[in-house]
Amino acid sequence: MKKRHNFNAALLLLCMSFISILFSGHSECYIELSTNNELEPNAYKDTLSDEVFDYDFLSSPTFNHISNDVALVDWWNDGSSLFSVGTHAKVVDIESGNSFNVERTTGTNHADAETLTKNDTNVMKTIWKGFSWERRPVYLIINNKTYAASMSAMPHAGIDSEPWLKWVTNRSGNFNSGQNLDFIKNNDMDGHIDIHFLNSTRHMDNKKDPDHQAAVKKASKI
Repeated sequence: MKKRHNFNAALLLLCMSFISILFSGHSECYIELSTNNELEPNAYKDTLSDEVFDYDFLSSPTFNHISNDVALVDWWNDGSSLFSVGTHAKVVDIESGNSFNVERTTGTNHADAETLTKNDTNVMKTIWKGFSWERRPVYLIINNKTYAASMSAMPHAGIDSEPWLKWVTNRSGNFNSGQNLDFIKNNDMDGHIDIHFLNSTRHMDNKKDPDHQAAVKKASKI
């Protein structure tokens, strides 16, 4: 009995040591846990300073966050694969509640998307009061899941009447000669529009667009 007692005591001590080591580095543990988009980072926020939460996590390439069923996902971590080329999504303008449908047709640093129909284009123009570079916070609904995003409604880099990827001149949005980046035809829109996620960047300079990022965070309510 004494040997069994000693063995149990040693085992208990070993377990307690392991638990102590595990929780002594709670900041590192939180960073790993926050990559799971089913976890709620606010549950662990009290263990970290506001400065760490506001900066390190929001700019981390592996940060994902869910609040009130709206997911804030990093473009480079999950966003690009969730909204992959060829994927259809519903865009919901947060301010007006109006919605329309799009398809991601190209884009690497962020999503280049096009409206599916003329009616979708008309709804988009109603929201933005015409074609516009204004960044607006939107919900992007993909497979019945809602994501925080930002969108501008200025079609560019394409001509609707010309074939996809044909070399053309005078592309929309004051873009010069290049491949025609207008994939969906007869939708009353020349070219594509931009949709940004957390940490996505511009194609022209590989930098984050501050207005898009602010709109994404507004959509996520953080």
